[in-house]
Amino acid sequence: MIAPDAPVPAPAAPKPPAGPPIALFGSVMGIASLGLGWRIAAPALGVPLVIGESIIALALAIFVWLAIRYVIKMVTAPQSVRAEFDNPVMANYFGTVTISLSLFAIALVAYSHIAATVVWAIAAIASLVLLCTLLSRWITQPRDLMQMTPALFIPITGNAVAVYAAVPLGYMDFAWPLFAIAVVTWLTVQPLAFHRMFFGERIPVPMAPQLAVLVSSPAVFASAWFTMTAGTSPVFYIFSYYALFLGVIVIMATHRSPGWPYSHAQWGYTFPAAALAGAFLRYALAITSPLTLTLAWLTLGVATLIVAVVGVRSLIPHRA
Repeated sequence: MIAPDAPVPAPAAPKPPAGPPIALFGSVMGIASLGLGWRIAAPALGVPLVIGESIIALALAIFVWLAIRYVIKMVTAPQSVRAEFDNPVMANYFGTVTISLSLFAIALVAYSHIAATVVWAIAAIASLVLLCTLLSRWITQPRDLMQMTPALFIPITGNAVAVYAAVPLGYMDFAWPLFAIAVVTWLTVQPLAFHRMFFGERIPVPMAPQLAVLVSSPAVFASAWFTMTAGTSPVFYIFSYYALFLGVIVIMATHRSPGWPYSHAQWGYTFPAAALAGAFLRYALAITSPLTLTLAWLTLGVATLIVAVVGVRSLIPHRA
C-alpha cells in the first residue's frame, strides 16, 4: 500500500508504434498513379508535362521514406510484420508495395530502360508470387464471410498493373499471362465480395474506403488492355465504363465520408480514382471528342481533388 505522502509514480510512457502499417503504401499508389495520369494528360489535354513528373517524384520520395521505415520495422518488430501478413485482410495490402513498384517502372521507362526493366521484373515477380501465396491460403484455410472484403482485389489488380510497363519494355509475352491471371481471378472473386457486401454485415465505417477498390480493378484492366492493343476496343469500353459505373456507386454509398475522422485507410480512395482517370485519359488520347475530353477532365479533376484532400488531412495532427 502506498503511503499518503509517497510520491505518485509517473504513468509509463506509451510505447511508440512499431512502424508504418503496410496499408500506408496505398498513399504511394494513389500519388504515383495520379502523376502518371497527369503525364498522359500532357499529350491528351495539353497540360504541362512537369505537373505529372513532379507528382511522380513526390510519390517516389514518399515510397523511399516509407520503405526505409518499414525495413526498420521488419528488423526491430518482425512479429508485427508477421502479424500483418498472417491477417487475412491486411495481407492483401502487401500488394500496395508491388503495385507501387509497377507504377514506378512505367514512370522510369522515359528515363532509363535498364532501371525500368529491373524495377518491373521485381514488381511483376513479386505480384505473381504474392497472389499465388494468398490464393493458396484462401483455398486451404477456412475463411469467415466477413473477411471477404474488396481488399482482396489489391493483389489481383497488381498483376494487371505490371502490364503497363511490360509492353513498352518489350515483354508482351509476359503481359498477356499477367493480364489473363488478373482478369479471370477477378471474375472469380468479385461475386464472393459482392455476396459478402449484399448479405453479410455492413463494412465498418473505418474500412469503408475499401469499397473504392472495386473501381480500381476494371479501371486498371481498361488501361492494361489499351496498352496491349494500342487503342480502344469493345473490351476497353466495357472495362472503363463499368469502372465509371462502380465509381458512381461508391460515391453514392460513401457520400458521408468527408465527415469521418481521418485514418490511413482513406488513402484507399486515391488509387481507384487515379486509375479511373488514367483509363479515360487514354480514351481521350485515342479519340478526341467532347465526351472523351469531358470524361478525362472530370475524372482527372476528381482524382486530383481526392489525393489533395486526403494528403492535407494526413498532414494535420490527429488525436489517437
